[in-house]
Amino acid sequence: MDIKIIPYRQFVKLGKIYFIHGDIQQGYQSANHAKKVVETYNRNVVYGHHHTLQAHTKISPVGIEETHTAYCIPALADTNPDWAKDRPNSWLNGFGVFYITDGGNFSVFPIVAIKNSFISPDGKFYD
Repeated sequence: MDIKIIPYRQFVKLGKIYFIHGDIQQGYQSANHAKKVVETYNRNVVYGHHHTLQAHTKISPVGIEETHTAYCIPALADTNPDWAKDRPNSWLNGFGVFYITDGGNFSVFPIVAIKNSFISPDGKFYD
């Protein structure tokens, strides 16, 4: 298994999907950051900077090939870091599973982990 860390403000393209860190301009902290990301990039994008789960699809009337989705994937991180000083947040623990075909098409499976357990895309329970 390859693991790639994407540096701030850079991207990795695999098939028809771009992976970014997600630390872009101000104004992306809103409740609708996935919408802002897909409208800005106009591509299929996965990012994780917000440590939560969110998706937004931009539909095109000219066909499915012109439709794009932004996916914010949870992080495997402390959901209450010291610097946050116990303030409420929308952080989740989790990660994403991605299947990409030779032609570049893909499926995205966001996984949310609750109390160190989760269910995989094939239905297996991990604890």
